[in-house]
Amino acid sequence: MAKWVDAQFPTERLLVRYEDFVSDAHGVLRSAIPFFAPGEVPDEERLNHVIDTEHHVAVSKQNGVEWRLNAGVKAFRKPESFRFYDASFFRELEAYADEKRWGIGAAGATTLALNWRRPSSAMQLLRSSASKLKRLMS
Repeated sequence: MAKWVDAQFPTERLLVRYEDFVSDAHGVLRSAIPFFAPGEVPDEERLNHVIDTEHHVAVSKQNGVEWRLNAGVKAFRKPESFRFYDASFFRELEAYADEKRWGIGAAGATTLALNWRRPSSAMQLLRSSASKLKRLMS
């Protein structure tokens, strides 16, 4: 994740949250198509067919591997149905994960700061600091 999502170098990438994809596959794919094929208009019939007929594999200790043909793209499990689900604890976990992500990025910025005499490193440090600030404020 630190390499691809929180990358310190400028690159074009499309980040799609899994939760968003399974809750609104049509909307997410509709917005992703122009990213990969600018100017193309999505073929709605084909898009619907692909989303609605996607196979799903369920892996469990009890049943092993089970294929559900034409199950479609959707969330098969919901965190809220987990017997130990606690909304405040899950918020704590998300905050902890964000803190760890920040730490990973900050470690990279520290390394760049040590090489401040190299102009490219200084520019990377400025870019990464600005993007971290934006993330914190959003």
